[in-house]
Amino acid sequence: MKKSALLAVSALSLGVVGLATFTPVVNAVTSTTGDATVTVHVQEALAIGNTPITPGTPDQPVDMSSMNVIFGQVKAGEVATKQTKSVTINNNSGHGGILTIKAAETDLSDDAGHIIPAGATIQAGTSAWGYSLDKGTSYKAVTTAGAQIGTDSGTEQKTYSIDFGLSTAKTQAAGDYDGTVTYVYTINDL
Repeated sequence: MKKSALLAVSALSLGVVGLATFTPVVNAVTSTTGDATVTVHVQEALAIGNTPITPGTPDQPVDMSSMNVIFGQVKAGEVATKQTKSVTINNNSGHGGILTIKAAETDLSDDAGHIIPAGATIQAGTSAWGYSLDKGTSYKAVTTAGAQIGTDSGTEQKTYSIDFGLSTAKTQAAGDYDGTVTYVYTINDL
């Protein structure tokens, strides 16, 4: 009997030892590498006068009420106070753009048909109105064909300072004169 008891104990011991021999072993790799693609889509954001423009939309109207040029009251034979407007272009299309200025009619007119013509000579005693890109040092007449104000590279924001000047002759008829300046911003190769 003593023998069988010992065998039972021995079998039990072997079972525990057997379990210990089947303990899983994990072999760790020291390092590994792999590339994952990172993508981002930056939307086109074009603007003129801080108003968004939809790329590829031809002749899109933009609210330019903040760009209105108001000279107020001017005495006949005098020069009005210069009016300065800033036009900001935001262009991240990757295509360069051109900003131009033009007018449907170059003359400012009143209801009676009197005019103040577009002109480069802004001085007391002369009826004329125009724009300047050099801080009012010299003026240019607004034309119906349009004139280039500036260009951008397609990946930048640019602000153009445009001065408007007006003067009147001593015989300029009294009245309320107005007209329209049109800014045209065109993206190349879009």
